[in-house]
Amino acid sequence: MPSKVLVIILQGETRAGDPHIDDLKKVFSDVSFDTRVYNPKIPDEIKATNDPGMIDNYRMYSALSFAKVGPSIKDKKMEYWKEAPVLIIRDSSVCNLTSPTEMAARVQKMINSGNADHMILLCTWNDECDKYVNTPVTGLKWTSHPTTTQAILYRPEWRDATIGILKKSTVPLTEEFAKLIGKGTLRATAVTPNLIDYDLSLATKDEDYAKANRCKIPEQLAPLEKKRDYMWAYWMFAFLVIAVLILLYFLPRAQS
Repeated sequence: MPSKVLVIILQGETRAGDPHIDDLKKVFSDVSFDTRVYNPKIPDEIKATNDPGMIDNYRMYSALSFAKVGPSIKDKKMEYWKEAPVLIIRDSSVCNLTSPTEMAARVQKMINSGNADHMILLCTWNDECDKYVNTPVTGLKWTSHPTTTQAILYRPEWRDATIGILKKSTVPLTEEFAKLIGKGTLRATAVTPNLIDYDLSLATKDEDYAKANRCKIPEQLAPLEKKRDYMWAYWMFAFLVIAVLILLYFLPRAQS
């Protein structure tokens, strides 16, 4: 019998009354999951930095540390936590599968895929999809530059390695992952299409809306996007000029 998969729902991004946590608990309610909600307490010295990146890194560090030991400190029956893969999923997530049985089957397939991957991303955004490499398993691609920690399935050794990274890192965790992938130290796969997405109804800033884009715009297309922006500005300017000319033409007649 395969060991349980720990699912840690990382609290802190939803509002009071939002259904996200309950919805996630339902999707991950199969007997093959041990699902917990975790709300880390941020130390005052971390809060005092007013650095969103530092605070987020600490939240992830705390969640992974909880996943490593959890209740096994007090309950020896929970010793399996130490050797179990763990999915850290942010509470701002929405699932593209609603069946607990289907979700369990997909997650077990990933774990048993034999890809020798250290972590599996169930969600990506602005990823370099043009650099994906096929794996032997349908729906899994090797990624070279992950950009989100929205929902990641860690194998135990990389749960521990990531804890070590976060103890001393001063940059976003995904940047650390990209460096390690570039060195060949880390192998990460991305699920395609996403099993998990960020819920845009929780967006509070412009950058949040970019999370709807699974893939980054390739460099060769970026100038075209900028050109479209310039053309839009040009036509707006032309429209305003025409409107002013029409107003200047008719205003003297109206006064006379």
